[in-house]
Amino acid sequence: MQGSGGHEVEVRDEGAKPRKALVVISDGGDNASSATLETVLARARKSNAAIYTIGLFDDGDPDRNPGVLKELAQTTGGERFLPESAGPLLTACAHIAREIRSGYTIGYAPPARDGGFHRIRVVVEPPDGKHVDVRTRPGYFAGR
Repeated sequence: MQGSGGHEVEVRDEGAKPRKALVVISDGGDNASSATLETVLARARKSNAAIYTIGLFDDGDPDRNPGVLKELAQTTGGERFLPESAGPLLTACAHIAREIRSGYTIGYAPPARDGGFHRIRVVVEPPDGKHVDVRTRPGYFAGR
């Protein structure tokens, strides 16, 4: 298999690292932390956990910030949900559980371990031409 930049990618059947996922239920507002959003996002990226966010708030809630929940989910390859009642909340939880059980993990050994963040893009072209949903994190850290 060819990786980006023409690098050969080795395909193996065994997994070396377990998948991690975190479900965050929040209004997205920050009313007591000392960490900046950029610090939180950087820590989330380094955790290698997919973060699924569920936003629970009223329309008039001054602390609500669904954008933060979206950014946290997108940064880690997770997904954001904004259920407005109990039915969609249960549907979101079932969706998250199904995705955690049925998702695939693709490993990649970078040619250089420089400690930096590198962007990636994953493209799937099924042989039958059917649509496939692909959600990935935007990149990885090439640890030293």
